[in-house]
Amino acid sequence: MPKSKSGESSKRRIQFIENLEEIKALLKEGRSLKDIYNKLVDDGKIHMNYRMFQYYSKSESKRERKPIVTKSTQEFIDCKSDIIDMVNKGYSFIDIYNKLVADGRFSTQLDNFYRLIKQEGIKKVKISKLLKNGNRHKNKK
Repeated sequence: MPKSKSGESSKRRIQFIENLEEIKALLKEGRSLKDIYNKLVDDGKIHMNYRMFQYYSKSESKRERKPIVTKSTQEFIDCKSDIIDMVNKGYSFIDIYNKLVADGRFSTQLDNFYRLIKQEGIKKVKISKLLKNGNRHKNKK
């Protein structure tokens, strides 16, 4: 594919942005990307090949996407400070998980809990540090 002249790429991008609202409206109506492209070319609103139109459409949709927060992630976020406090007191991750489930504060599976612990970089506190600080939790009855 031959390289485009300097400035051609930005002209195409500007044409795409100028028609973005119409593109979004046509997509909401259920029109295909190919139909929208053909309409805009026929109307003289854009001057680019279909492949570039697809590229701009894809990059625009990535820009608009928002991160999805799952239920387990939201529950974890809501409990994070308590989790860190319990870790610092010497509770094991399984004890923390069981307590949160029993309290109705965490409802997803244990593997999700471990994944989120790892993702957040929460690490177990060494026993020597706990004994030194006197923070070891008391055994359960």
